[in-house]
Amino acid sequence: MRTPSLRPYGRHVALAIGSAAVTIVLFGATETRAEPVTIQERSGEYDERGAKFGDVVVSGELVAANVPSGWVLRRTFENLSDAPVDCEIVERVLQSEEGVGARVSGAGVAVVERRQKIAMGPRAKTSVGVHVPVEIGREITRGRAFAAMVASAPNPYAFQGRTYHSFTVQYLRPLRPGETAAEEWRDLHPGYMP
Repeated sequence: MRTPSLRPYGRHVALAIGSAAVTIVLFGATETRAEPVTIQERSGEYDERGAKFGDVVVSGELVAANVPSGWVLRRTFENLSDAPVDCEIVERVLQSEEGVGARVSGAGVAVVERRQKIAMGPRAKTSVGVHVPVEIGREITRGRAFAAMVASAPNPYAFQGRTYHSFTVQYLRPLRPGETAAEEWRDLHPGYMP
């Protein structure tokens, strides 16, 4: 009696092993990349008091003060919950180029960026003033003085096309592990009507 040959099965086994190897190489463990996170996705939810991150509302404004730079960043934190809160935010002071008669301002560039940890008790509200660097304080003073001069001028259009800097405060959530920040749109100059 003749024993059956394994030769026809060997071909099928070799094809199955080859197919599995190709599948593993093509679709195996590869590094996945997430989409970059935009500024809008990191911004807090809008609240009339400021930016809301969970149960914490954060706002900031640049205030004239008797300090070397002439300006203080006054931040206000408010916990809206009945429980203590710990969170972290990114605080940025943005410098934008404004133009007299421009339709839109230039994109803001972060000149100060800090990570802030916030620990607050239930229903707590606090305001803290932080010094602004001297160089930035000088630019804030120059920009606000020029804007006030244009606003009080009898003919503001005499300053058409002149530029100056304005400063605003922005709050964001920090990037999570594995996230990358999307490249920010950069049209740094104000836009004028043709």
